[in-house]
Amino acid sequence: MLERFGLTKQEITVYNQLSISKGKTGYMVAKEINMSRSNVYPVLKSLVKKGAVLYEDGETRKYFRVNPEEFFDNYIMSLTKIKEELLEVLKEDEEPHDGYFTVEGETNIKDKMSILVDGADKRVYVCGKKEDIFFLNKNFSNLCEQGKKVVAITDNIQGWDERIILYESAHKLLQMGLIIDSCNAMVGNINGEDANCLYSRNKNFVLSYKMNLKNEIEIIEMKRK
Repeated sequence: MLERFGLTKQEITVYNQLSISKGKTGYMVAKEINMSRSNVYPVLKSLVKKGAVLYEDGETRKYFRVNPEEFFDNYIMSLTKIKEELLEVLKEDEEPHDGYFTVEGETNIKDKMSILVDGADKRVYVCGKKEDIFFLNKNFSNLCEQGKKVVAITDNIQGWDERIILYESAHKLLQMGLIIDSCNAMVGNINGEDANCLYSRNKNFVLSYKMNLKNEIEIIEMKRK
C-alpha cells in the first residue's frame, strides 16, 4: 500500500525499519535489513526528501520515521496542490461528449459512482444488490443532510440511512444502475474480474433507464398493496 504514497520497495523496507521515537543510524538500518550501507544511505536521503523521514545530527546521524498520519496527510496535500495547478492548465471550456462510455474495473467503477453521487444537485436513483451498492450509503447520507432526494431499489433494505427512500426488490439478478439528476446514468456489473459498466449523459439513454426504474418501483408498490 505504501507504493501509493510514492515510495519504492527499497524505501518501504527502510521506512518500516525506522521508529518515530528511537533513532537509528544508517549502519544499524543496513545491518537489520541486510542491505549494504552504500545502498541504504541513498534510500534514506530519498526518504528525507520525500518527507517520510527526519534525521538528528550528533556524534552520529540518526534517522526517525515521520508519524505515518502526518506523512500521508502531507503527501495528499501536495497532490491536491498539483491537482489544482493542473486543472488550471487543462481547464476545459467544452461540454462533455454525450456518447456511451465503458468503465472497466471494480475500483474505477466505484470511484466513478462516488464522484457522480457527490456531485448530484437534486436527486439520485440507484438500483442493485445491497452488497454491490452499500458502499455509497455514507455518500447518500451526505446528500440527505443537504436536503437532496435519494431513492434506492435493492434486495435488502436493512442498515441504510433512514432518510433514503427504499424499495425492496425480490429480483435475484438485480443489475446495478445509477441515475443522477436525470442527466447521467450508469448501468452494469460492478464486481469481479468482469466488472464493466456503461456510462452516458445521452438524454435518451438516461430517460430509458429512468423509465425502467420507474416501472420497477410501480411493481414493488403494487405488491405492497
